[in-house]
Amino acid sequence: MTNSDTKATAGREVRQADNADAYPPTIICASQDCYQAITDPPLAGSIAFDAKNDAYVSTWDGNLFKLSQPSVGGENEPPEPPELIASGLNVESPSSTNGLALDGKGNAYVVNDATQDGKSGQLWRVPLDGEDPELLATGLTTTQSQGPQALTVSWSGDHAYVINLDGVLWRVSLRDGTKKQVATNLGDTCGVVLDGDSQNAYVVNRAGVLWRVPLPTWDSDELAVPVQVGTTVLGGPMALTLDWAGQNAYVVGWAGVMWRVPLNGGPQQRAAVFPDVKFLTAVRLDPRGNAYITEADNNQTASRIWRVNGVAASAPAPTIDAPPQGAHTAKTVKFNGHAPGAAGMIVQDMHRNALGSNPVVAAYWAWALGENRLSIETLAEGVNVRPGPVSHRGLPWDPGTHVVQFVGANDIGYTEPTPITFTVDS
Repeated sequence: MTNSDTKATAGREVRQADNADAYPPTIICASQDCYQAITDPPLAGSIAFDAKNDAYVSTWDGNLFKLSQPSVGGENEPPEPPELIASGLNVESPSSTNGLALDGKGNAYVVNDATQDGKSGQLWRVPLDGEDPELLATGLTTTQSQGPQALTVSWSGDHAYVINLDGVLWRVSLRDGTKKQVATNLGDTCGVVLDGDSQNAYVVNRAGVLWRVPLPTWDSDELAVPVQVGTTVLGGPMALTLDWAGQNAYVVGWAGVMWRVPLNGGPQQRAAVFPDVKFLTAVRLDPRGNAYITEADNNQTASRIWRVNGVAASAPAPTIDAPPQGAHTAKTVKFNGHAPGAAGMIVQDMHRNALGSNPVVAAYWAWALGENRLSIETLAEGVNVRPGPVSHRGLPWDPGTHVVQFVGANDIGYTEPTPITFTVDS
């Protein structure tokens, strides 16, 4: 799809929503354009982003593709053909691959509704570095005909949460594939997402009921008691996501509408209305608050990816408290900062390649380059709670000027990066 195609598409008439907050959608990728190198254009099923803002798209025929960041985030660059990461994730035809989620360890996860004897309801882990996919769990269904429909995973890579059409929410250990039911009787469920710290899962069903499910501890055998959030969501929901602050859910579905649903029970609003669209299959927000939606045509033979700019508040970038921007430092330097809402911190070079990452157990943190990994010390109002091992206190940087950037992460997504420049004197 060329730049002129994009502009022409963006200029198409879009039906106005019934409130002033509606945003016009733009097609950024159509199957016949983005997938030029593929003989049969695949049908996009779901989309997810990593910390580099690269997009990954799963397709119903069992493939996983990577769309480089300029393809999905660039305003003026034509999309590039996608990179095939894995195939055969649907195992058998006509089963379909449903749902896609990424952890913070470089893995993607998909579920399918295969019904092979002993292998129904599968959860796959797909390393994004090209290693072979791994079948983690099977049996994520309560009947042979009602397979998994969607999933979400914790950023830490500890657990996945899977829903199926029987109204069951499953939790799966990503270490050994152990599974257990967390909640039941959720209806004809189709979308699931975690809040920022994995305290609650939000589940939507096709009748339009949005549930908040308080998550029990792993060793608990008691089922959670779901609580309905607000009024019935209109338009035949198919999928949902949350904004970084965890204040609003964004729900898409059959009617070609994206709804903003306040989690405090306030009135829902149309955030965007799509022209000639009846089947929206997935939605994700990037750190800038832009929404990306996958869509299938009515015949389920072609697909498009849409972008809707500015539907949510951006995820605030981490604050670097010390050293100051442009500082001259010793060869060992420790960065102190804070990032409210973050459950993890990632340090990258300016090409967004990770130097390291680690969970953050408080809003304040300290980081130093140590043994090729990110080492976190918890701070309280800028004061060390514990000194940490010597290796956590930093290894020397080479003399010269360096630039790194910090990205906050939680189970919803990622923040904008905060770059900092410092110079190590010789």
